[in-house]
Amino acid sequence: MRIDFALKPLDEVMPWGTPPDQVLHWFGLTDGYYRIDLGEVKLFDYAPEAKAHGATAYPEAYSGPYVDYHVVRLWEDLIEVLAPALRPSPDRLIAIMANPNGWIERCVDWSGVQPDTEETWEVSDLAMDWISLRRLRSGYLNPNADIWIWSHDEAVVIQWDNRDKLVQGIPAWTAQHGCCEITVSDFVEALAVFNAGLFRQMQERVDAVEAGWCPPGATIDVPHLKREQRERPWWFAQAFRQPLAIDWLATEAACERIQRET
Repeated sequence: MRIDFALKPLDEVMPWGTPPDQVLHWFGLTDGYYRIDLGEVKLFDYAPEAKAHGATAYPEAYSGPYVDYHVVRLWEDLIEVLAPALRPSPDRLIAIMANPNGWIERCVDWSGVQPDTEETWEVSDLAMDWISLRRLRSGYLNPNADIWIWSHDEAVVIQWDNRDKLVQGIPAWTAQHGCCEITVSDFVEALAVFNAGLFRQMQERVDAVEAGWCPPGATIDVPHLKREQRERPWWFAQAFRQPLAIDWLATEAACERIQRET
């Protein structure tokens, strides 16, 4: 596993806002491209047909194959899913992960025919939350990608189902449906390499800003930029120590009830 990314050249990074109130900050300076390389499979990799459509419809826009977005957003989303992903799911729940979207729909359908009570919503939340915590966010993309990261025993499972992610009826992503398993150590190492590489490149940008670089007409809060560069790496370290209290007995009971009643 490898997080494949590149930051755009500084002269291509656009400030936020409209003149004369344009600003540029740490997040904005991470503008670039990314995808997740799993070997033969690439996540966040646009399908050739989708790229061809994009090139025709928007000839001036970047047309793939990587996602064109702020790289730190992927970094933040991986950090968010890290703690849940590294806590193994109980064996009795693993079968549900074969179809996470189907399970969530099943839970929603079940709650829709139950009395509108606190108990109903508690059971529904318990049955879905443990899966939702293991879903890699990508709602800022259009279309997004359905990717889950979870673990069992000594393996991390990366799973995707993008069969309904379309652009004008065209499949958006090369990774349509499947999963792969890697060791926990390989998963953590891939994230650590990504983390180190991103902050090494961002330090070069912070140094350039401190030396006087700034887009014409924009302002940059240099002290805040430097502070964010110092503090953000702690987010990655803290993710491994993030407490995650899941009542697995209650969760299993909720799942079993929905399975029994649907």
